[in-house]
Amino acid sequence: MEILECLAIALYSNNKADEMEQYSLEVRSDPKADQVEAAIRTRKDDIIRAIEELENLAGSGSVVAKLVLGDLYLYGWFDAPIDREKGEALLLEAKDLGSIEAAFRLACYYQKYVRNNEAIAVFEELADRSYSPAIYRLGLMYQEGLLAEMNPQESKRHLEKAAKLGHIPALKSLARMNATSLNPISFLIGLCQYLGSIVPHFRQLRTDRLSDNLRE
Repeated sequence: MEILECLAIALYSNNKADEMEQYSLEVRSDPKADQVEAAIRTRKDDIIRAIEELENLAGSGSVVAKLVLGDLYLYGWFDAPIDREKGEALLLEAKDLGSIEAAFRLACYYQKYVRNNEAIAVFEELADRSYSPAIYRLGLMYQEGLLAEMNPQESKRHLEKAAKLGHIPALKSLARMNATSLNPISFLIGLCQYLGSIVPHFRQLRTDRLSDNLRE
């Protein structure tokens, strides 16, 4: 799964571990994921042939093929021809097959191109399924007034919900929100939340270093 994992890392850098985890889960559960990766490998020599192979896999029901092909068409990865209508349709098909990842990518696409009502509707669908990255996005929308009216109460409610599900960026946003409050109790809560959000990273770093030392 080397190439598919690289795609996940490219998509989900910058503290987006929850999204990458969902993508990796769907890759592992797709019986044709190896064939999807093999098709992507051909992109170096012939992107059109790679797309044809991905189209066949998508047609046979591979959710991962629909995800990858949808992104190829939407954003032109690997110099693929951009066809946003096809890309959107593929993500919708994968979403209808139950793919949380496809629904999330679709909502992000709507957000990118300011299709506000559609983005909010899909994020809310995912929030109803307790998908923390979508709940976090809704919190930011209400906080910044990007796709909806600014509403600090709704923003905090969504961020708290995502934080309770273990979403690290939501914990950090919530901590900053409380830390900037003039209320000293809220400040202390924010400080504790921030420290609580970074401790796991230090523990993981320590574990990784220990593993490296053992390998040496």
